Amino acid sequence: MAAYDDTLTSLLDVQAPYRAVRRSTRPSQDWFDADCRAAKRTTRSLERVYRHHPTIDTLAAWKNQFSTQRRLFRQKASDYWSTTITECAGDAQQLWFKINKVTKPPLFPHTEYDLAKHFASKVDKIRASTASAGPPDISGRPSTLLSTLSSFLHVTVSEVDKLIRRSPCKHCPLDPIPTWLVKHAADVLAPVITNICNASLQSGCFPDLYKQARVTARLKKPSLNPGGLNSFRLISNLPFLSKMIERVVVKQFIHHADQNELLPVRQSAYRRSHFTESAVLVVHNDIVRAIDEGHVAALALLDLSSAFDSVDPSTLLSILRTRFSITEQPLRVVPFIPNWTSQVFTTHSGQTHPIPLTSGVPQGSSLGPAQFISYTECTINIFSLYSLQQRSSETAGDITRLIPLGLL
Repeated sequence: MAAYDDTLTSLLDVQAPYRAVRRSTRPSQDWFDADCRAAKRTTRSLERVYRHHPTIDTLAAWKNQFSTQRRLFRQKASDYWSTTITECAGDAQQLWFKINKVTKPPLFPHTEYDLAKHFASKVDKIRASTASAGPPDISGRPSTLLSTLSSFLHVTVSEVDKLIRRSPCKHCPLDPIPTWLVKHAADVLAPVITNICNASLQSGCFPDLYKQARVTARLKKPSLNPGGLNSFRLISNLPFLSKMIERVVVKQFIHHADQNELLPVRQSAYRRSHFTESAVLVVHNDIVRAIDEGHVAALALLDLSSAFDSVDPSTLLSILRTRFSITEQPLRVVPFIPNWTSQVFTTHSGQTHPIPLTSGVPQGSSLGPAQFISYTECTINIFSLYSLQQRSSETAGDITRLIPLGLL
């Protein structure tokens, strides 16, 4: 694996050596929307036409478009602030927050060490709040109804080539070359990446070189105050080859789960051909049916705090062994077991030293969502248990009923 990175890095250094470039970026204003971007593109296009063919007509077209763009920008800004001031009439804090975004454009207000300390303590508090609870009851399924995933199948060059071309052009600083260049050279690199993936699957060993993630913090919503650490969520940026091995693993894992019907029918998140729209329709349909039958309907929503970050690795491994019948050899390939990776928190001011990941599955990985829905799969049993208990009370004249809706 190291030879792959070293070879690509040496080739790139010859063809495109590093050069110091100064870039200045300015964040867009809140009123700068799709119409403004389209007008700016048109203006720049007419400017390029004039630069190549400097005539009176091309100059007039450029000036007219620039005047139109300027009027549009002024109108957009005026409309935005008129609406904002009206909406924030009863909320002075929110109004000053929006004004300060213009008068005092904030840099990232927290250091990378603040982020690392805050999110580590947040997960520790969640785990401490449940420390007094008993161990989880992870019961297995009947072995006669479940096939075992004892090894991963080898992938072909064509399968890996298809995965490479379908990958988004996201780049990680740990990658030797940009992802778009890997996709452009897929014909040459696909056989090499195939050998790396198959070697990892066959040996049951995930490469140490790819057990690291660069973590950045992003606001959960643009309207949230960046001064509060709780306003951010962590996004893990992993190396391209790490995500390629994950995609190979998750494809075979999901096939195993679907073939044995291991995931709840109403698990709508992070699954192919399952959508939040269909989940909402199911909820609406069940509520309407309950009301039509003369029952009282109530909807209870559970919001998990730091859901991905608080996943317990030992519990996840027990679930994969017991509930999903995965043997030890494939589990050694599955990432994010205890001490699997380290995180490097990055901000505009710098980055931390690698911090071991002792819990959770990183947001931004390819396998993390599949692991999370596997981790929460057995919660549907709790809903079903209460549903059965509630139905038994209906004989006593109770007109309420609990409907297990599953996870959105």
